[in-house]
Amino acid sequence: MLGNDFKMAIAMLRSQKWRSGLAIFSTVVFVVSIATIIGLGASVKHQINTQSKRAGQDLVTVRPGQPFRLNNGQAADINLTYGLGFGAGSLSGHDLKLVKESNGVGQVSAVNFVAGSFKTEEQEYLNGSIFGVEDSFRSLINQDLDFGTFFSPLDDTSHQVVIGRTIAEELFKENVPLGRSLSIRGQNFVVKGVFQTFQPNTLVLGSDFNRAIFIPYQTSLEISDGSNQIVQILAKPAKPGQSESLAKDIKERLFKSHFGQNDLSVLSQKQSAAFSKQVVDKIIAFIAGIATIALLAAGIGIMNTMLLSVTERTREIGIRKALGATNRQLLRLFWFEALVLSVTGAVLGIIGALLANYFLHILTNLKPLVSWQALILPSIMAIALGILFGIIPALKASKKDPIDSLRHEA
Repeated sequence: MLGNDFKMAIAMLRSQKWRSGLAIFSTVVFVVSIATIIGLGASVKHQINTQSKRAGQDLVTVRPGQPFRLNNGQAADINLTYGLGFGAGSLSGHDLKLVKESNGVGQVSAVNFVAGSFKTEEQEYLNGSIFGVEDSFRSLINQDLDFGTFFSPLDDTSHQVVIGRTIAEELFKENVPLGRSLSIRGQNFVVKGVFQTFQPNTLVLGSDFNRAIFIPYQTSLEISDGSNQIVQILAKPAKPGQSESLAKDIKERLFKSHFGQNDLSVLSQKQSAAFSKQVVDKIIAFIAGIATIALLAAGIGIMNTMLLSVTERTREIGIRKALGATNRQLLRLFWFEALVLSVTGAVLGIIGALLANYFLHILTNLKPLVSWQALILPSIMAIALGILFGIIPALKASKKDPIDSLRHEA
């Protein structure tokens, strides 16, 4: 009995290919969108965890602005404008001095943003960033170099640069451009080292260190003509496990220096990672909400397909009832059609999601982590909504009067 109902449902949907195809397509869009978004979110969180472990739990980060909205002095909710720079305070050379004077501090480095581009004799590179950092920077973020060496204390005013992997490949067209020259603000610099590939960076929001060049901090002050901006200060305690007490002392000093204004944040590595993850969660939730519109469109599409089918097959319904078909049998027949539409869309959606993630892997720098939960959850939602929207047309078909149905003109 059930097998016959499924066969009839499939045969009927094949006879309405365009209408059925549109209903299935909207389901596919929803499943692919949600599965891909979840996969990308999982990938970013994994990379955040990897970077946090690499840098170590003792890293303390001082940033302008507050990553969380405050309620009675407590972090209440994530501040989505934080990463965009709205409402942020500023970090100065005096702030850097106070951090270096904090109790129990070990290594400290400012990360100073220098506006402008850089170029070689052959081309200008417009998609990169320039940061002034101190010799302790590499140790603070625990990032190794593929080639060359990082700055030493003696290089503080030198015209040398350490570059990201992408800069080496795109600007110099080689993997080991040691000794090559580039120009920043009309001054020549020599490449001293090339970093290993950075994971997506949570230390400076919105930056890609693979597309960045690093110059000595004092040199960055000299060439910036006062336009430089300290985007963050990194610090580690002299003794392991003392990051909380260090962060507390730094916060007290800076809070007092800023006349009690909450215009900066002092975050442990755990807090920095938590903030980045919350940003990812908010973005995923926002995009998922938009993708859910596709699911509602899919449900409405299935319902419209079924309602049109019921109207077109009114005479057929009358004949079936005249031959002894029960309301339950007719309900099941049309309900199966809705089930076939939603299941087909879900299955094609899973295939589409796997293909989308595959092409993202090979064609972009995005590396989604596909899990069975990310595939099954949106599929179940799509099937459930398809079945729900298919009930109304099925009920309408089952309750039709057989005599009126037989009188209906196709």
